[in-house]
Amino acid sequence: MYRCNSSDIWLDKEDNLFIAGTSNNRIQKYNGTVITTVASRGLISPTSLFIDSNTGDIYILDYDKHKTNDLRKIRNYRVQYWPTNNSVAAEKDKLIIHGIGESTSLYLDKDLNIYTSEQTRIIKWFGPDYIYSITVAGRNNHNIAQQTKWRTHNDFYVHQNYT
Repeated sequence: MYRCNSSDIWLDKEDNLFIAGTSNNRIQKYNGTVITTVASRGLISPTSLFIDSNTGDIYILDYDKHKTNDLRKIRNYRVQYWPTNNSVAAEKDKLIIHGIGESTSLYLDKDLNIYTSEQTRIIKWFGPDYIYSITVAGRNNHNIAQQTKWRTHNDFYVHQNYT
């Protein structure tokens, strides 16, 4: 197996290894013998992924090429939903959230709320429509001069009991 600027990995309950290939714009699955591309269409630069342990569905944090009018956001990111059930093929590459600032990680809790890291904070996006969000950790301002201590949250974990 080779790396193409892989930025995140995930191990599912069947011990399959999923790899977010940032520079080759795809998510690959390695089952111990075979590597399969499980998501690629429409991906620009996937940086993080989350696999739902109940359904196997994939949530992908990806670079968003669409521009934003929010000057505080250096780069735009989006979260896409890739169900594993082939009967929902029309739902492949479904955009859930877009216009997120510069982000490196995402995580989902047991209620399928999405958490993303954005420079100086971690944001919780409330499911199922993901329109509303709150800052749950870090600073809620975008003053560049004050961003020296919490520049970027690379990884984080959300405990399923919310404690």
